[in-house]
Amino acid sequence: MAKGPSAMKKMETDDAVKGDGEIMKWKDALESVSDKMGLIFKMGLIFRDMSYESEFINEIVTEVKRELAASPYGERRRNGLVRISSCCIVRSQPGNHGYFKGKRGLRQGDLLSPYLFILSMKVLTKMLDRGAALGHLVPHPKCHSPAITHLAFADDVMIFTSGEPQSLQTAITILHSFRLFSGLAINRDKTELFLTGVNAQQVANLSSFLGIRLDTLSVRYLGVPLSPCKLSKHDYQPLIDKIKGKLSNWSTKFLSQAGKTQLISSVIYGLVNAWSSIFMLPKHFLKKVDSLCASFLWKSNITSKTPSHISWDKICLPRQEGGIGLRKLAKYNNIFRLRQIWLLFSNSGSLWVAWMRANVIRTISFWDLKPTSATSWNFKKLLTAREEARLFLKLQVNNGEKTHFWLDDWTNLVPLIQHVGEMGPRLMRIPRQARVCTVVAGARLDRIQQVHEALADIEPPDENRGNDRALWKHGNNDYKGIFSARKTWLQLRSPKPLNSLVSRGAASLFFSTMAGRCWDNPPTGLTDCISWIIANSNTNIRDKPTIVKLLLQATIYVIWQERNNQIFIHEARSSERIRWKLDKALRNILLSIILRHPNTTGSTHGLNLYFVCYAEIMSI
Repeated sequence: MAKGPSAMKKMETDDAVKGDGEIMKWKDALESVSDKMGLIFKMGLIFRDMSYESEFINEIVTEVKRELAASPYGERRRNGLVRISSCCIVRSQPGNHGYFKGKRGLRQGDLLSPYLFILSMKVLTKMLDRGAALGHLVPHPKCHSPAITHLAFADDVMIFTSGEPQSLQTAITILHSFRLFSGLAINRDKTELFLTGVNAQQVANLSSFLGIRLDTLSVRYLGVPLSPCKLSKHDYQPLIDKIKGKLSNWSTKFLSQAGKTQLISSVIYGLVNAWSSIFMLPKHFLKKVDSLCASFLWKSNITSKTPSHISWDKICLPRQEGGIGLRKLAKYNNIFRLRQIWLLFSNSGSLWVAWMRANVIRTISFWDLKPTSATSWNFKKLLTAREEARLFLKLQVNNGEKTHFWLDDWTNLVPLIQHVGEMGPRLMRIPRQARVCTVVAGARLDRIQQVHEALADIEPPDENRGNDRALWKHGNNDYKGIFSARKTWLQLRSPKPLNSLVSRGAASLFFSTMAGRCWDNPPTGLTDCISWIIANSNTNIRDKPTIVKLLLQATIYVIWQERNNQIFIHEARSSERIRWKLDKALRNILLSIILRHPNTTGSTHGLNLYFVCYAEIMSI
């Protein structure tokens, strides 16, 4: 643990790129430094000069020209930045037009301003890096490896230095110089100072020295709460309120069941997943979101306390198993923990991964890490998912420099420490934390036959083949170099046995043995149905074909009702009950039908015709 004051400066600006990994980095870093002397310097930038200085523009263009020197269009792009001109066409006549040069330069709101702003922030980046390289800007104790002087996001910049006044003065000097170049100055209204590990006198001195007002953690950063400790229910309330607002707004609209399902799946789950990719969301929060979604889906009212007809567990099943395809958040939340473990092994280029490897994991294998009092709550939850991650993660050895010989799964066996046992490192005289490259290069293997056979099936490490690759399980003996949330989800859950009625289509359901419970001799296919209708059309009883067609439709309806009863209520009716239901359905339909004859003045009541044809119809 490094000693002495430390500082983290945060400035709100107008551009750059947002990343989940950097937020996760600060969730893990803040808890580890909150017990030491340090400060967070939160500031905003404001335009003091609305147009960019010409000398600053020339410096930016020079830098761009240097980077685009290899491109054949570099000169043309440079001219597009500095030679601003406008065209005027008189009365839409192509011949009457001319160009005039811009004299006042770029103004705020110009379409080119965002791109120029990104380039200007690159100048600030180089100024901060130069200050750190010269030793004037001392990095934060946790930012030496990887070397981090600042982070840039959509509208925030955070500068990391030690908390000593000399280092802080250097940072202020750099910002002041940047203001003279670009016109971007510190906005005092958006500037706060967060201190930790210092007494009241030091707090007053630093605040007076910097001229910044004091504030306390936690704060909201890029839309999510940033705190050095475990988040409370109060920290999750803004997201709950946002979800309630969307569901309440949708409740006033006339939405179908499919429309509600789509909104929940795409919008609500999207909001929750954005937080899940950063934090380990607690069960009480996920249970609350599931409850709100269930009330909206069934009642279109999130305040309704009436219980639904079907439990949420059954709703959140795949369509093939009788559900509607939603996912229960409490179970799906674990997928994001597995994804973070995948990022730690896959060398994704994330700054969070690099920081965790240098400051938390270090030389110890991830599988051997033990949480300490300085370990963040989020990373502790990550460690609890290790055994589940072992089922999916496998390493492909190339140069062997990042693969642990004993603890990683890189052979055709299970991890060797599990196969040989805890005595394996001692028996084979290979250190527990040894890498594959060092073992194969100089260590002597012992007489463990299965280990020898597994090693013989794998190509020896070769430096020319590049770094080791992490593989993720997509199925039985199917490992790939990408993470699939869908296939991980399908492998984690235990599929329920399919109900034969769920998997059948409409035609299969009708022509199955279930149709025999309504008719004595049901048709065996669509062709038989058509032939049966045509045969009953050749009769002396007028309008009998109408009764026959209604019988076919009513039978399909009764069979579908019976199918739903057996799936959702687990209740099967007798054949006599089904026939009584069919007879009642026909009578209800025909009771309100009067069949008029086109060429006569007479008419026949539908129910009377049914009684005439009853004996013949029910013998079908």
